[in-house]
Amino acid sequence: MAPIDLNLVRAFVAVYETLSFSKAAERLGVPRSTVSRSVVAFERELKTELFRRTTRSVTATVEARELYDHVLPSLQSLERALEDTPRQHERPSGTLKVTATNDIGLALLSETTARFIARYPEVKCEVSLTPRVVDLVREGFDLALRVSGRRLKSVSNLVARNIGTIRGEHFASPAYLARHGTPRTRAELAGHRHLAFRGSAGRTQLNSMPWRLMTDDLLFVREVALNDGGIAVLPTFMVEESVSAGRLVRVLAGDFEFTGSVWLMQPKLKNPPARVAAFRSMLLEFLRQHPLD
Repeated sequence: MAPIDLNLVRAFVAVYETLSFSKAAERLGVPRSTVSRSVVAFERELKTELFRRTTRSVTATVEARELYDHVLPSLQSLERALEDTPRQHERPSGTLKVTATNDIGLALLSETTARFIARYPEVKCEVSLTPRVVDLVREGFDLALRVSGRRLKSVSNLVARNIGTIRGEHFASPAYLARHGTPRTRAELAGHRHLAFRGSAGRTQLNSMPWRLMTDDLLFVREVALNDGGIAVLPTFMVEESVSAGRLVRVLAGDFEFTGSVWLMQPKLKNPPARVAAFRSMLLEFLRQHPLD
């Protein structure tokens, strides 16, 4: 078999993991048509059907599942090696500046940062957790995590990469539901106490119901819900441990109040410092091991 373009493999993996050509295109930062052509070309090279497509869904074949299990570890290893190759002579050093909102930062950056500073003793990390939208270039930041319900595009001085999808569902404590009843329909939600989140400048509110509490910190919303304050809409990845421990209960399972994406933003540089490439690689590895949805 002739050598296969690595981009075809990347397209296959992205479609397999998202079961969507559109979402795969967003993840890879290319047009949907490019992903579709890449998968067709890959199938042609392998002489194997990898996905069954209809107008409404994409389904992986048995052959696709087997191929994915074989190629993913090699692809991840190769991509990490390629990222590091141009800077093999340069050991990460200097100050890394990262920003995110408080909730996303605590959930997604804390473990990665701990591992990073332990592995690279010559790097100092400056992490700014703030609801403010930071001007990365003007304020000298290397990386930012941002959540948006719409697609963020790379611009002349910034690169945007979709690194995961989040969804918000309704949660409440067992004690609250025992006292006030468990709603079975959206109409029954109306009579409950709602704990709402407001993003920076009021652009994002993770609750469509009239609220009794409004705050700009999702972690605070979660804590109030844990203390029997009411029903909150929270990203599922933020409440996994609380749900497993029985401290929070999913209300109206499968009824998503909010869906959006987490984006990794960075200034567009021809040769980013080694510390940026190393932290980015470590963060993406963390997300592969701890998917958001």
